[in-house]
Amino acid sequence: GGLDSTQAALVAAAALDLAGRPRTELLCVTMPGFGTTEGTRGNAETLAVALGADFREIGISEASRSVLGAVEHPAADAVDSVEALLERLRGRPELGDVTLENVQARLRTLVLMTLANDVGGIVVGTGDLSEKALGWSTYAGDHIAMYDVNAGVPKTLIQFVIRWVANERAATWSDSESLRTCLSAILDTPISPELLPADTSGRIAQLTEETLGPYELHDFFLYHFVRHGARAGRLLDLARKAFPASRYDDATLVRWLTKFAWRFFTQQFKRSCTADGPKVGSVALSPRGDWRMPSDARPDVWLGASSRGSPASVPTSSACRRPRPRRTSSPTRPFTRAPSTAAITTPRRRATAARPSSLVRPLERSALGSASTGSTARAVGWRRASATSASCRCTCPRAAPGRNGRSTSTASWTR
Repeated sequence: GGLDSTQAALVAAAALDLAGRPRTELLCVTMPGFGTTEGTRGNAETLAVALGADFREIGISEASRSVLGAVEHPAADAVDSVEALLERLRGRPELGDVTLENVQARLRTLVLMTLANDVGGIVVGTGDLSEKALGWSTYAGDHIAMYDVNAGVPKTLIQFVIRWVANERAATWSDSESLRTCLSAILDTPISPELLPADTSGRIAQLTEETLGPYELHDFFLYHFVRHGARAGRLLDLARKAFPASRYDDATLVRWLTKFAWRFFTQQFKRSCTADGPKVGSVALSPRGDWRMPSDARPDVWLGASSRGSPASVPTSSACRRPRPRRTSSPTRPFTRAPSTAAITTPRRRATAARPSSLVRPLERSALGSASTGSTARAVGWRRASATSASCRCTCPRAAPGRNGRSTSTASWTR
């Protein structure tokens, strides 16, 4: 009943059509939890019927209450029914913590995996590129699937694709008018995981963009950061040009850019073991192809903050700027070290410095300073131009440790 699951269902139905198989082999499952609204539940069933897919409803509220009671969660203490639990959550919203939210996501995955074994199918994941970038998923919950069809599509593009299907493709599907109406209703529904109880009037109380920030900003940051290696100051300058100040002032841009950076860096551990998925556009975060990043990376240096908790001073694009590597006529030609004042006395040791990906350049650039440890050092497409002293006063690491932990001078590199 949400945007991502709708996109996954549309892709699965189209795949069955291309394979010449009946759409009844698509099993759509809705699993109402503590925060599922009637509108979302109705949209899920309407969509499945309009696609000609099989449909099942398996509630997880009672199972979630049982698990919360087993771990002695305060929300389920001395509560003997789901209705009583929901009333307690409405009266004491502070009890709706991450434990209460994640137990629902993990139970849904358990149900889907078990059902896939029972019918001989695969679980089609629904997480999109934006959610993978921000880590907006439950580890070992909706983070897991056999195949993630939305892994290469950002949230803003998913909205566009669903609207295009409603306007352009629905007429070629079985129940076109019902499908068009359902897709329009889904597009009008606020983005929410619906893990916390709705308000007394039945409206969604948990809104994703109030917690994460606008997806249009995060998708904008993600593209320029991953595709072009833009740093924090550059992203801020680009956002100022792309969005009017009446929409997002500087304080708002800095706030959500900081949120993006902190979530992107700290949630890498989820991307490191994500399911397979297609690369749709020019940006992808698959750990097996496009994106390699340590799970313990911290955004402090990248943000230009002196310590954790003070990232508000995002540098401008002119701050902490070092020359970008320049491409030579033959990027695969081995390089030779230009004359410099840095003496190297280990002629028999040979090291290679692989081309640092523009995706992780803010973190890995400093490592190039210690890449060449011999007079015959070589690297594909990179040339050591000159040595400089580590006198940078900013927070970026200019001096990399040498052999045996001794500090060495850093070098500028050209490509």
